[in-house]
Amino acid sequence: MTYKVERVQITDRFEATVEITGNVESGKVVFVSHGFGVQRDSRGMFIDIENVLKNDFLGIRFDYNEIQKNGNTQVASFSEMS
Repeated sequence: MTYKVERVQITDRFEATVEITGNVESGKVVFVSHGFGVQRDSRGMFIDIENVLKNDFLGIRFDYNEIQKNGNTQVASFSEMS
């Protein structure tokens, strides 16, 4: 079972958080990309989906925002992300 969280440079001004879980050896991947302003684990929906699939798929979830240490969400503008 794989579990990894990393910040990935998307553009020269923007980073995203990527969380990788599941079966890396399966050869099958599920990418979860959601709306802006929410966290990759908001309301548990994507986590629930990954829990069902984790034995047969590698799951990859993205945050398009920064979750600060105090829990606040910093959302970058679309122009920053592109």
